[in-house]
Amino acid sequence: MKKIILFAYILFHFSVRAQTTMTCEEKVDKFLIEKIKPYASNDLIPYYSKQVNKWGFFHRKTKKIITKPILNEPYFFHPNLNFHYSLEQMSEDRCTGEISGSLDNYKLKETASSESQLFVTMKEEGEIKPSFKSFVKSDLTGFEVDEEGQLTYFSPHFYDEVEDRPTIFRIFKVKNAYCAIVMYDNHYAVINQRGVPFPNFEKLSDIPTKKQSYSNEDDAWFWMNTGKEEYSFRSLLSGIQLKESFSESPNWTNNTQDIGYAILTIGKQKGLMDLTTMQWKIASAAENDFSSLAYASLEPLNYGEYAYDSQIAIEMIQENRKKAYIYIRNSKNQYLDLNLKLYKPIQ
Repeated sequence: MKKIILFAYILFHFSVRAQTTMTCEEKVDKFLIEKIKPYASNDLIPYYSKQVNKWGFFHRKTKKIITKPILNEPYFFHPNLNFHYSLEQMSEDRCTGEISGSLDNYKLKETASSESQLFVTMKEEGEIKPSFKSFVKSDLTGFEVDEEGQLTYFSPHFYDEVEDRPTIFRIFKVKNAYCAIVMYDNHYAVINQRGVPFPNFEKLSDIPTKKQSYSNEDDAWFWMNTGKEEYSFRSLLSGIQLKESFSESPNWTNNTQDIGYAILTIGKQKGLMDLTTMQWKIASAAENDFSSLAYASLEPLNYGEYAYDSQIAIEMIQENRKKAYIYIRNSKNQYLDLNLKLYKPIQ
């Protein structure tokens, strides 16, 4: 009996060891690609396993579990899947790579393995820092730009002599006129090209964050600190301010550019804002358990040119929304669609 138990232990140990010594490509092919090949990649939804603290995939339509939980983070295909050091191998090593979507037959495009680590970009020794003093013009009250909207010259009012740099942080365009976010006299402001601050945008304690502009808008919207740890959305030219005051909502700047939605928080209530209209897609409510946004698509979505001062065509966002299944992740690591339909795998 002892011999049988010992043999079983050795066999199990050998099996586990063989599994952990698989190459990244072998592991991806066996545990991911082979399992998901019968399915359309936009029908794959991540599910979370508390037991192993990892993620697998289940089928959107049948709710059937397709893969075991083997990834450290949740991923969607849109149309490719990029898993960043999320597939564990031996020791502390993790596997990273890219898999194409089902329209390209789930091809493994690239993989690499690396020990988990933080990378810090160091300034090269001997690197010469250019001086900005030559770009200061004493006869300017504001700033000048070149044909591409890049800063060329600026007023001494917007020059930090100690740090040798301009205090103009962002230049953008509204109604064919250049504006900028600046800092001077220990406060922030939004100015026109002549250096004149806009009403309600002068002497700000925190830097305002500009929302991406869309082609259906004739104004620029900013996320602004109103004090008491509350924020508001205010338009630059018309001075319109949304009636709601929001808690800090980092989701509004993440994963929103290509689908134009953002999760916003009012106290203990959360909702989904349509950033193309500045109106609620899902009104804020205490029962809305929203934590982040994600989407799946068979085709690449249109990204446009996301320069800071560029406008995105509203038609492009509308087309993106038709191409994608958009999901809201909740605190239980489950996904809902925009109709608040919950998707759970059948165990």
